[in-house]
Amino acid sequence: MPTKKTVVIVPMNDAEAILIAQVAEKKGFDVLRSHQRHGASLDQGRDYVEIIKNGGWKRVMVVEMPGVKTEEQIRALGCELIIIDHHNYTGLERAFDPHSHRVLRSSLEQFLRAARITSIQLKQWGFSARLVKGVGLFDRGFIWALQKEGYTKKEIKDVLHYEEELVGDSRPSREDQQRVAAVKKAWEQRKKWKRFFLVENNSQYLLRGSLSLFLAQEFGKPVPLVLWERQHQRFYVQETKDAQTLYKHFGGFTYGTQQNWGYRNDQERKKLNMQEVLDFLESEKKKN
Repeated sequence: MPTKKTVVIVPMNDAEAILIAQVAEKKGFDVLRSHQRHGASLDQGRDYVEIIKNGGWKRVMVVEMPGVKTEEQIRALGCELIIIDHHNYTGLERAFDPHSHRVLRSSLEQFLRAARITSIQLKQWGFSARLVKGVGLFDRGFIWALQKEGYTKKEIKDVLHYEEELVGDSRPSREDQQRVAAVKKAWEQRKKWKRFFLVENNSQYLLRGSLSLFLAQEFGKPVPLVLWERQHQRFYVQETKDAQTLYKHFGGFTYGTQQNWGYRNDQERKKLNMQEVLDFLESEKKKN
């Protein structure tokens, strides 16, 4: 199918998504950028059905913007709809291949394959294929996926720097310094519970990403963690085989290697507290 008949819909909410948009345009695809944050949905914001109808596109690639109602309407237009995702959401599972039931690769990796984009093309367009691959690996399995693929410490640092460049945050700012201080303060007040570290973040900043990098540097291996982002009303449980059972029991979402689970009290009907999460983890441990 000609590239001009294809449109990619992607939310500009992280480095991977921004890179997908950049590569898609180099391929010759049209790109619709959404400025919704994490939790983006086709069913929110713009009328994508009307935009697609007026644009005359015949193939629609949607990146991490689940919206079953709008997806059905896009198919009703006669368009080929390609869903690119690797997360589970409350009431909607998109982390596993429906046929093989294997964990799906990152959205960037899926996009490159669906669009038939090669390393040679990436180089011709001015990208470093190694860095592009690194961004996909990092989104799929954090630093551990990069290590498994043979990335050196320097290469991993280069990938992290590239991600910062993509989101326009390559130079340390006062906010960065404050976020680092908030991570250290939250970590200093941690508690140990079973195999998990319990961390409560009372700062204005979301710390999950920064805290995960801090722990990777401190321990050099996956660290089981329960994080409560108080001001943003979010729970995260990381590096646990119970991520899927947490998802099936409470809803929320999964991410990374599907060893990680999150829950947003600000979006979900049921509001969780720390004790409920810990009680469930304890009950699962007794079962095993």
